[in-house]
Formats: sequence, structure tokens, C-alpha cells
Amino acid sequence: MFGVIIGAVYLRVGVEGAPYELVEKHGYYKAIFATVLCLTAFYLFDLYDFIVMHDRHELVLRLVQALGLAWIVLAISFYAYPQLMLGRSISLIALPMALALMVGWRISIHWFLGHPDFGERILIVGSGNLAVEVARQVLNRPDAGYRIVGFVGTDSELLGKSLINPRVVGLTEDLDKIVKREGIDRLVVAMGERRGQLPTDRLLKLSLGGEVSIEEGATFYERVTGRVSLDMIRPSWLIFTGRGRQAKLATVTRSAVHRFVALIGALLSLPIVLLTAIVIKVDSRGPVFYRQERIGKNGRPFVLAKFRSMRVDAEKEGPVWAIK
Repeated sequence: MFGVIIGAVYLRVGVEGAPYELVEKHGYYKAIFATVLCLTAFYLFDLYDFIVMHDRHELVLRLVQALGLAWIVLAISFYAYPQLMLGRSISLIALPMALALMVGWRISIHWFLGHPDFGERILIVGSGNLAVEVARQVLNRPDAGYRIVGFVGTDSELLGKSLINPRVVGLTEDLDKIVKREGIDRLVVAMGERRGQLPTDRLLKLSLGGEVSIEEGATFYERVTGRVSLDMIRPSWLIFTGRGRQAKLATVTRSAVHRFVALIGALLSLPIVLLTAIVIKVDSRGPVFYRQERIGKNGRPFVLAKFRSMRVDAEKEGPVWAIK
């Protein structure tokens, strides 16, 4: 983003005028300010979450929304503090450039991660339904950057057999040897029944040796799909995936950003709000807003307020389904 703004300055004022705009008029600092706003908007719209990457339409939509939000904040900042303004037409030049370059960059990453010659080599510990489901989700998301080498299980009769596409490449008793032989980067433990079958000693040895990353199947599944598999979770998973201090700080920061953006949206939509309130008053008698108690996060009740679109007595006998 910083480079895009600097490039827009050169396109707008030329090579001779750019040093004056960037140095004398503090253009570099202004570009840093605009870049920080854009990065914040990208974070707000989850553009650093690779789950969005698999849907290019969603990617472009979120990029447009994030850049639009950043430019709205920039416009308000320029109006409040004119000294922050980048210069005439520079923002208008930088916006389409940024959109085109970022879409191209993200699509390039999408292609790179989906290339079969790249990615993290995965070995799934388990050969049951849970292991197959994890493999299926990874195969559906080649852009995630994971390449499944195969499965290891406890049933010798499954050796060499294909469970979905990768095959069973060995037994859990040979886990450490298979990791070295296949150059495994990550082990995903997805065993349904673990009592007496989980190769605890070998997993512990590999973990302490730092040769390979080891991840719980439920956690890996959630990271790849963005969903929680109810068949995979156990009480231990709920305990060890609890929110830490960093997660709480991120939640507070995200909430503050959401409230700030909501405030900006409320200010920008104020004319529409006033017009809507007038139309409702003219159309029918009664209050402009309809209020109703709802249940929110952690079961906490809150009062929802929205523009009234029904008659005042529409639910005098209790809530009803909408009709013509």
C-alpha cells in the first residue's frame, strides 16, 4: 500500500515534482498514515485469514469493502485535518492501483499455495472416519498449502490401501521412521478411538525432538474449514483451546475497531436515518422505532431497536409469522 501511494505521487506530479511532494510536504508520513488505515481495514474484514482465499469473489468483495472503508476514513481525516491530504488526485489514482495490485497479489498467492510442488507435507495419524474427513477437507482446499502424504494406522490389513486418495503408508509403531523417510512437516492426530492405540511415546519423542509439528485433528480441521467438527472434539480440546490473554486483547481491540467503524457509519447515514424516520411518521401513527428483547452473546439479553415496518398492534396477541 505504501508503494502504491508513492507510485501515485510520481504518476501525478512527475519525477521532478515528487521529491517536493514527498519530502518538503511530508508525503512519506502521509503515506504511512494511509497505509496503517488500510492495514487496519484489511484486518477488520478478515483479509489476513487464509480461509477467505478459496473464494475469489469473496476476496474481491472484501478488498473493495476494506479499501472503501479506508478511503472514507481518509476523506474524513482530510476534511478534519487538511494538512494530512496527500495532494490533488493522488488518492483517486492510488485507489484503483491498490485494488488491482492487491487482487493480483492475492490471486498469485492462491495459485502458489495450490501448486502441487509447494506446501507443507502432512501425515495423518489415524485411518478411520475422522482421519478420512480431515483428508477430504484438505483435498478440497489445495490453496491452504497442505499436501497429504498419507495415513498411518494400527491395522496392518490397510497397508497400501487408498482411503480417499492418499493411501495408508505405514503403522503407528513405525511413525518416527515414516516421518524421516517421507520428509513430513506436520502430524495431524485424527484417531477416533485412542485408548491403547495412540502412539504416545513416539509422538512425545517427535515433539521433544522438534523434528515435526504435531497438531490435534479437531484444531487442524477448524483451521482449514473455519468450522468445528462435533465428532472430533473432546473435553481436553475444549480445555486446551481456551482463550488466553492475547486472544482477549485481540477481542477488545477488534471490538473497539467495530464500534469506531459503526460510529462512522452512523454519522454518514444520519441523513438517510432522518428521512426514514419522517417517512414512517407520515405513513402511520406510532413510534418510529420498534424495540424487542433478544438474546445475545453468552446468553445476555439486549434490546434491539430498528425502524418500525409493521402496524403498532401487529403483534398484540404475540409474535406471528409474516404474511402478505
